[in-house]
Amino acid sequence: MMEFKEFGNIRNPKILLIHGMATTWDTCYKATINELKEDFYVIVPVLDGHNPEEQSEFCSIHEAASKIEQYVLERHNGKLHAASGFSMGGTILIQILANQILHIHRVVLDAAYCAPLGIFSKLCTKFLSTQIAKVKENKPFHFALRKVMEIGRFDEDALRKAFYSSISYNTILNCFSQLFEYRIPKNLCSIKADVTYWYGSNETYAAKSARNLKKALPNLEIRSFERYGHGELITKYPKQCVAELKRIIL
Repeated sequence: MMEFKEFGNIRNPKILLIHGMATTWDTCYKATINELKEDFYVIVPVLDGHNPEEQSEFCSIHEAASKIEQYVLERHNGKLHAASGFSMGGTILIQILANQILHIHRVVLDAAYCAPLGIFSKLCTKFLSTQIAKVKENKPFHFALRKVMEIGRFDEDALRKAFYSSISYNTILNCFSQLFEYRIPKNLCSIKADVTYWYGSNETYAAKSARNLKKALPNLEIRSFERYGHGELITKYPKQCVAELKRIIL
């Protein structure tokens, strides 16, 4: 059963935050939560396969979306003022939007993956899953992993600190497989939420995802942060991240 963390005054506007792959909810969002909880009621899912307090495995984007939807429906009447997802969390949020079960007014997608690799997806999934698993063993990064992660100048120390070391190989495999094969749902074009997409200027994969999403959502607002790589805004500059987030959702 997916666990959820909640912070702040429940009478405040509600915001959902979905963390990314191979990290934990607090590593990803602790600083953000501290900045937001005075003005918002913050709801944070602990994704399956990423919870240090239980043994579980991440299976699919659709399953994660369904569990989050069920929780918000049962506990919060299916209504949110805002939602934001980072990396794989953003992809899960795209699926939640497409399902049109929850009512969400404003959405921020931070480097959400929605650029399927086609015939290369299985090869890339196998290779990168093996390489990511080696992070647990503190082995050197393969040059291809450096390229794919696109973390600016590739701050290895920061990445290792953010990495959830207890993640299973099957969870890593399932995450990559789901991300590299994920296609934007056709009915996404009918959603009513205001959506903004963020990415760092050093991220080529996220830039492609933004272009794909723009085709489905012509009114999508796209913001590129100069010289940033994958996750740098949220992990290294949380005050700037929150200021940008508040500017959109307030």
